[in-house]
Parts: sequence; structure tokens; C-alpha cells
Amino acid sequence: MASMKVKVTQTMAKAMQKAMPEYSISVVKFSPDGYRMNVDYDLFNNETDYSYKTGKFSAIRIGYPANYYAMPQYITTKQLVKCFNHSDKTLNGFLASVKDFVEI
Repeated sequence: MASMKVKVTQTMAKAMQKAMPEYSISVVKFSPDGYRMNVDYDLFNNETDYSYKTGKFSAIRIGYPANYYAMPQYITTKQLVKCFNHSDKTLNGFLASVKDFVEI
């Protein structure tokens, strides 16, 4: 049985985009200050999204359709793990849980 790695990655963003084509989904990189302003003020709470190689934090950006009149939302690895734990632990169940999380 293959295991699923629940983390902010390009592969995760592609899987989410395929499951939620109505949204614009991408991985974005932030400086620590940019991450604090846009994603989460507590950097130590999200150290799994930090790359020592680049000095940047990663997050998955969810862009909503224009008619939603909504600002983009940023998802962290910690939030993805929470969605996984609330799902049935399958890929489809996990993606459905993420979709429930991001829908307005």
C-alpha cells in the first residue's frame, strides 16, 4: 500500500487543482515577514513549511473565482494534516475534506 505524504508541495497543489478545478491553486514562497503577513503570524508553529535551503516558507494559495468576491486563502502543512485526520484517510476522502475546508 502506497503512503501519502501530506505536505505543501507542487504535487499536492496539482492533486488539489485536479479535484477542485473551479479554484486557482498554486504553491507560493514567502519570506518570513511575508508569511507572517499573509499566512500565519506564528512562524514556529509552521516550521515544517520552512526551507533552510531557500530561507523561505511555502504555502498553497487558493484563488477563488471572481464572482465569490473573496481574498485568496493560504493553506499550511499543519492545516492539510488536520484535513487528513478528519477524512477517511484515502486520497479522495482527503481531497473532499480539503474542499470542505476551503469552500466559503
